[in-house]
Amino acid sequence: MEKPWYSSGLQFSCTQCGDCCRSHGDYRFVYLSEKDISQLADHFNLTNREFLFKYTEKEDIARVLKWPNDACVFLGENGCTVYPARPRQCRTWPFWPETLERSIWEGEVVPFCPGAGKGRLYTLEEIRRLSAGEGETRG
Repeated sequence: MEKPWYSSGLQFSCTQCGDCCRSHGDYRFVYLSEKDISQLADHFNLTNREFLFKYTEKEDIARVLKWPNDACVFLGENGCTVYPARPRQCRTWPFWPETLERSIWEGEVVPFCPGAGKGRLYTLEEIRRLSAGEGETRG
């Protein structure tokens, strides 16, 4: 099996700028798993149904967070207002399978994410776990 281009690792350190919480072309949707929905509903002391009605919308066959004014509904003046309960997609940014293509990483992720390519070095093993939706990034 051929090693990926990032086999020696990738650097990332969250600057808490909130740019990943704002629209950037295709980067607009936060897709929610059942676990994400339950976790966020619990965070607000709501039922899953109440949470879905208040904070989400349907996109094709998936549930996504609402994005009023081209930003995540949970982006506040000081960053993420639900940080401890944030969805898996947010926990694993920027190590998603689709962003780990070299052309996407260098051409789309690095130009708009000030923490990409800087700070902590994530190992290949860590990147594989994160891209599988396990764990979370730590600045």
